[in-house]
Amino acid sequence: FYFGILRFQELADARNSTARSDASYQNSATWQYHAGLDLRYKLKHWDFSLSNNLGGGSGYLTPLFNYPHCITNASITWKFLKNHAMLTLSANDIFNQNNQYSAYVNTQERCEYGSSILHHYFTLGFTYRIDAKGKK
Repeated sequence: FYFGILRFQELADARNSTARSDASYQNSATWQYHAGLDLRYKLKHWDFSLSNNLGGGSGYLTPLFNYPHCITNASITWKFLKNHAMLTLSANDIFNQNNQYSAYVNTQERCEYGSSILHHYFTLGFTYRIDAKGKK
């Protein structure tokens, strides 16, 4: 059984100073945070994994960009033919939370961009490992 926090990115300050007196430009700091947690469980012929990535932002004018989102991925792998072959079923972005957003601020403008990318999906993969050395 495997448990651990594998990734963490510190807060990224996208602060830009402006010369305008407009209130929306005075507080122009945008922040994004990301943290991840991976779980794995292995049996003789089976591997199970679950990955959670928590991310969010702060300081955006668009309220949707300020909420945290959790992207959850899961997979199950079956090993057969003396562990030379693997069949993997993966589910990505199970709860449909994968959105990208960013902000650009300078003295003349403030732009916020958002996009929804490749919604939740499943993949099925087959892998065969060829042993080039052979057995003696």
